[in-house]
Amino acid sequence: YMWYDNLTGRPIPCWSCTAGEYVTLHCKEGAPESTECAACPEGTYTDMPNGLESCLLCAKCHNFNHHYMEAPCKPYSNTLCRCQGRMYKDGDVCVHCDSGYERHGIMGKQGPPESVDGEHCRKCPTGSFSFPSRGQDTCQSHTNCSALGQTLESAGTH
Repeated sequence: YMWYDNLTGRPIPCWSCTAGEYVTLHCKEGAPESTECAACPEGTYTDMPNGLESCLLCAKCHNFNHHYMEAPCKPYSNTLCRCQGRMYKDGDVCVHCDSGYERHGIMGKQGPPESVDGEHCRKCPTGSFSFPSRGQDTCQSHTNCSALGQTLESAGTH
């Protein structure tokens, strides 16, 4: 990492601290290996080599938002919070997909609908529907009225 000397303002290249550590003393000019590091205190972490002067605060999983903790915070990795059931995580809130859609991808992983990591709400195929607000998170096929000897009065919409 590069830090700037407070007196001269010159950039000084230093060796980074490892994941799980932070800088307690920046290196001396001409001695990049002289960086001094310390372990992150409990409740904090750094997840990559760094030149940070303090560790980052660990995330907290909010049980009231349908979160659960999949992995606790460690000095070298943040807390991993997931969403329960067939919900997706939008910021700090776990939410259901809209009616006519179902969750697609890894359950509970961070990411809004249509996120780039492949986790999103997928539109129900033609001939099926869902009502997540009523606890029905997966797409269900419309009833085949003719197979039951009944007459179709109204086609399903989603």
